Amino acid sequence: MGNSIKLCCVLVSLILFGSFDADAQINLRNIFNTEPGGWNLHPAKGRSTSAERSYQVLHEIRKGKLRGFDYYYQLKIIPQFKLTFETCNSNVTIGDVLEKIVGKTKQFLISVTLSIRRRKNNVSFESVFSNKQPILLAGRGADREGKASTGCLFEQIAEFRTPFFLRKIPSNLSSRLQDIDDFDLNYKVTVSTQLTLNAVEQMTGLFKELSGIVSEISQFSDIVGKRTELILKHKGTASRFEKALNSVGKKMNSFSGSDELETDGSTKSRFVITLPNVVHKDSGNIVIYTRLSASKIIDVLGELPSGPEIVFRSDALVSHHPKKTLRKKLSELLGTKAGGELIEVRLKDLDLDAKAQREQLAGKCKVLRRVLAEDMGLSTVDSLLLRRAVLQDSKIFGKVSSLEEIKALVAYTAADPAEIADACWNKQDAQLHSALSQKLTNKRE
Repeated sequence: MGNSIKLCCVLVSLILFGSFDADAQINLRNIFNTEPGGWNLHPAKGRSTSAERSYQVLHEIRKGKLRGFDYYYQLKIIPQFKLTFETCNSNVTIGDVLEKIVGKTKQFLISVTLSIRRRKNNVSFESVFSNKQPILLAGRGADREGKASTGCLFEQIAEFRTPFFLRKIPSNLSSRLQDIDDFDLNYKVTVSTQLTLNAVEQMTGLFKELSGIVSEISQFSDIVGKRTELILKHKGTASRFEKALNSVGKKMNSFSGSDELETDGSTKSRFVITLPNVVHKDSGNIVIYTRLSASKIIDVLGELPSGPEIVFRSDALVSHHPKKTLRKKLSELLGTKAGGELIEVRLKDLDLDAKAQREQLAGKCKVLRRVLAEDMGLSTVDSLLLRRAVLQDSKIFGKVSSLEEIKALVAYTAADPAEIADACWNKQDAQLHSALSQKLTNKRE
């Protein structure tokens, strides 16, 4: 399945009141569409604008061939329906929506379930969004509180985003074919009639509660901690919503389907939920798309960091965990004193006047490189920028940034200058940093 996203763990509930005819199956199927691009297509060039600035820059540097671990991907849900349904009985356009989907029955319910999982590898999935999440709730013959009336209700889910995930395979390989880094989508549309009013009212209240939880979940980028606590809370509330949904009325018809979203910027990276052919084209939709970023640091700052403190003060690389600064996180990973200065044991207090410690420099830089890439799961560019910041903060960057400086530093020792250069700051590192600087400067101008 490769680097695609199959959406499968979100519940969309659409409550409308009116009759179900022979064309309804077609209309239900047309609610879902996979399109090229992510958030949108570039109006002039036809390219996806879901790629952040850092991705676009690295894409140019790599000549369109990004490597494994070069960038992150994220799934976002953007609600943008403009309909209110407040005056649906007097609005011809909205009346057509209801009649063309389900005919003229006074009461009916359309519920759409959509679930989202991420494929970690060819045998393992993880849920990135709780099951049975309602994302759209609308009704005719009821008010916003689900009570009997001649009006309508219309609610849509709050904006949602997953944490960033590091793509492990090159961009020219399809995630669907490689069975890794994709999102898996399954959905089902069910139409019910002869509704129980109390169930509709209960579902409306639970929808609002679930929407609030979803909004709060999106504020946390960590998979564990507060986000996990909220997901468990969401699961219980979603179960109550499902129970109300199952008892809301008599089921008339249903439609099921599945799809994937790619994470390589391909033609299958945007999933749209709409009410097709029955409303004006500007009535809105719900867009689910993949966002691509090569560097959280660059996307937050808008440029390359001018010094180490800029990097360490940024929230770009740290989960929204209370009081967990980047310095503390690195100190924990590198085995230094909790809450102490960055790398105060491994690098900052390194006495380069001591022969034995100069001979250990390559090993210490290898540890730093491994921790940033493996333990922190950083992209190529973010790992590069943070490693540079650590070396600058340790007051040794100038001594390891060129082979000539390293040779002078380790003269009369057993240290291998080439090994130190490769571990701390090699030629490829310098070339990539220079190219990023040039491209970002040109884009500003």
